This record gives sequence, C-alpha cells and structure tokens, in this order.
Amino acid sequence: SSETVKTLVQSGQFDLGFAADEIDRAGVKASLFANPDAVCVLPSTDALARKSILTPQDLADERFISLASEDAARARIDRAFDDAKVKRRIVVETQYSATICNLARSGAGVGLVNPFALIGLDLSGLAVLPFKPSVKFRTLLITPPSGLVSQAAQAFIAMAERELPRA
Repeated sequence: SSETVKTLVQSGQFDLGFAADEIDRAGVKASLFANPDAVCVLPSTDALARKSILTPQDLADERFISLASEDAARARIDRAFDDAKVKRRIVVETQYSATICNLARSGAGVGLVNPFALIGLDLSGLAVLPFKPSVKFRTLLITPPSGLVSQAAQAFIAMAERELPRA
C-alpha cells in the first residue's frame, strides 16, 4: 500500500517510492510524478466493451466495483458521477486497482482504475476503455525528508520519467 511505501522511505529502507496522493506526507518529501486519466475496466464480453469511450451515464445501471472511500481518487470519481447526476450501484469496495481489474474480469462488475495498475497485469478477458469526463489518479514520488537520493535512485527516477506515457 502507499502508506507502507511511505513508511519504508521514511525509515530509510527504501531510497524512493511511488504512492497515491492520499498519504500523510509528514516525514517524506513528496512531488507529483504522474497524473494519468482513469480508465474503465469491464469484462471483454460485456456489451459496453464495444463502445469507444464510457461515461457516467453508460455505467448507471451497471454493478460498480469501487475504490475504498478513503482513496483520494475515489472522491474524484464520486464527483464525476455526482456532477453527471448518475447514481452507481456499488457492489464492492477495495483499496487496489488490480483487485478491481480481477473482479471485473470475473464478471463482478465494472470499475475505474489507475492505468498504471494495468502494467504487467494479465488483460485477457478484460476490456479497458477511456472514461470521460477525465478523472485523475495523482501519483507521488516520495523521497526521504532531506530530499537527498543516491545517484542510482536519481538514474532510476530519470528512467521512470522517460517511460511515462505522453498525454
């Protein structure tokens, strides 16, 4: 979890970490690393999988797999649905985008996730579609409070920045 990563960086066990923006930033230096748009995941056999983009209105009658209420991205997702005056039928809540993906693949419903959670994940049986309006997943780079990082960590950060998808 992001809090565990923060604790490991704060204690000096990790040189750096990536965390969601809801962490308590006390004891670490945090800066915005990435701000990707949420994507919608659903079973590839779902009729909605044939659409090119999904909106809150498309998901009005769908079983919705949600992030946990303490997640900062959850508040942004809730706002997108509230602004569209669309009620969701939340069937389960979880802390992790990867869990939403696996539940969606199994047919439990649809959900909005951080696209970084898809990296390395088996996407078979899963459709991944853009969602509008844009809902951001803010990813922080955290380092020790001094902000000093090793040359190896600096090189890793530079490589990670080069690998970020360009919007």
